[in-house]
Amino acid sequence: AIAPGVDLPVTTVERDTVKWVVGFDRPTFVFPTEQTMNISLQWFQTRREGDSDGITILNGPADKNETNFSLFLSQPVMNSQVWFDFLAVVDTDDAYWWQPQVRFTPGNHWRVAVYANLFTGSEQRPGRLGSLSWANEFNVSVTYQF
Repeated sequence: AIAPGVDLPVTTVERDTVKWVVGFDRPTFVFPTEQTMNISLQWFQTRREGDSDGITILNGPADKNETNFSLFLSQPVMNSQVWFDFLAVVDTDDAYWWQPQVRFTPGNHWRVAVYANLFTGSEQRPGRLGSLSWANEFNVSVTYQF
């Protein structure tokens, strides 16, 4: 047993899974600065073979097909000393991951980052973004590079 009262599966189920992504990355002048904003758009899809009733992830039902879209924006200012970043991941089953961030690099050694991870949405099945609301967090990171 891997834990008290939990036995290992008797058989292993092998199922083909295909994942792909189509992405578009573009540096573009959006604001009147001397540095371009990096814009990244992506479309992710996962397709699993087999009967959808028998597909589980973390002991919860999973879809045969899952589709996510992401948008990442990154704008440096002040000669790349300050970066404003924003990540949005949208699951078409009504689940979202938002990550705003500000990074500050005042020289060659110090790095400061302030960011948040926010998970929302009505999709509450295990392993889906909406079920991760317990992991919402606000972070401040200060590091020294040698």
